[in-house]
Amino acid sequence: MQRKVEKSMTKIRIVWTGGTIGSSRKDGVADVDQSRPSQILEQYSEAWCGNVLFEDRRPVNLLSENLHVSDWKAIWKAVVEEGFDGVDGVLVAHGTDTLHYTAAALSFALSGVPVPVMLVGSNLPIDEEGSNGIANFAAAVQYIQKAPMPGVFVAYQNPGESEVQIHLGSRLMPCQPFVHRFNSAVMSFGVVKDGRFYPTQEGRELLDSQIQSQPTKLRFSQVEFSDQVLCIQPYPGIDYSRYDLDNVKAVVHGLYHAGTASVREPSNLSKWVEQCSRRGIPVYLAPMEGGEKMYSSSRTLLDAGAKPIPDMTAHSAAVKVMMACGMFTAPEDWDAFLKEPLAEEFIGRAQ
Repeated sequence: MQRKVEKSMTKIRIVWTGGTIGSSRKDGVADVDQSRPSQILEQYSEAWCGNVLFEDRRPVNLLSENLHVSDWKAIWKAVVEEGFDGVDGVLVAHGTDTLHYTAAALSFALSGVPVPVMLVGSNLPIDEEGSNGIANFAAAVQYIQKAPMPGVFVAYQNPGESEVQIHLGSRLMPCQPFVHRFNSAVMSFGVVKDGRFYPTQEGRELLDSQIQSQPTKLRFSQVEFSDQVLCIQPYPGIDYSRYDLDNVKAVVHGLYHAGTASVREPSNLSKWVEQCSRRGIPVYLAPMEGGEKMYSSSRTLLDAGAKPIPDMTAHSAAVKVMMACGMFTAPEDWDAFLKEPLAEEFIGRAQ
């Protein structure tokens, strides 16, 4: 379906997936609402009235906490299946609970995309006071119209701020509970304010590095994500005997902020890494800063055979492992894929 707001100048493909931005509230409970997409376009046209032609895709309609890895492929397909000729950008409306996971998945799956792909969510349903959904939507459209750089991004206005932050999809951190704020690892890519895009220092550096290497086509014609990856977060007293490794291809084990996890009994991760290795199951560690400096516990984990994924957020590392296990069969191919820069996912590293 196409909806013409004014004389067509900018053409944007919208992929609706549900989430709070696509929800309404009844008796205090929010859930997805099929009528929300048309209402969002009406509110946008009333407030901004830009020269935009929207075309709709609706691959899924779920609260984002209910998304499965198979839904990432459905969303990817809705973005790419008709190509990008004549399309200035893509907007993906998505829930905020798993926005950081889908942003990472699309960043990798859409590596080389020649147009901006903007993910947007909302802190509240759009008809509630304090909702930032329409502001996020408008900022995403404005970024597409300016198109300073293609790739996968997230547009989100934090509470109490007038500008809308633009985040690299591969570096978005999870939404903070209670305050409902999104941040990037290190810093955001830029902001949209008063209809203009202003890059941060990191954004300017990325823009400068991209001038000579603009993507021309997608790197992947098909993508797969495996649901046989076990993701674990450390906590004091963790008992690894409780984890069932049947039907597990790989493990992604999170680390504390210093790149550490327990190697003390009875929560000895290094011994469990050795057990996994004997079963042919690699254990990947993230987040971990690259370099030679580390704590003794980290050294013990590496000596036991754990594989670090340096300079990447934990959830982006998990998603990339899921894609590696879905796309390739051999563990050595997984390792090579994880080292390959796809979407500026390596923080503080020239790519």
